[in-house]
Amino acid sequence: MLSLRYYMLAHVRSSARKHRCRNKHAEAKTALLALEREHIGLKLENEKKRATLLEMQLQNEHWKQEILRSQHNALLNAPAVPHFADL
Repeated sequence: MLSLRYYMLAHVRSSARKHRCRNKHAEAKTALLALEREHIGLKLENEKKRATLLEMQLQNEHWKQEILRSQHNALLNAPAVPHFADL
C-alpha cells in the first residue's frame, strides 16, 4: 500500500512539474510570438521610412536637374559678351 501511495505521489508531482513546464513553455511561446510581431512591425516601419527616404532622394535629384537645366538655359540665352579684340 505504501508503494502505491508513493507511486501516486510521484505521479502527482510529475504531473505538476509537466504542467508547470507546459505553462512556462506556453508563456515563452507567447512572448516569442509577441517579439516576432514587434519585429515584423519594426521591419515594416523601417521599410516605410526607407521608401520615404528614396522618394525624397529622387525628388532631390529632380530639383538638381531642374536647377542645372535653368542655369544652362540662362547661359544659352545670355547676351554675348564682346571680345576684347572687338573693342
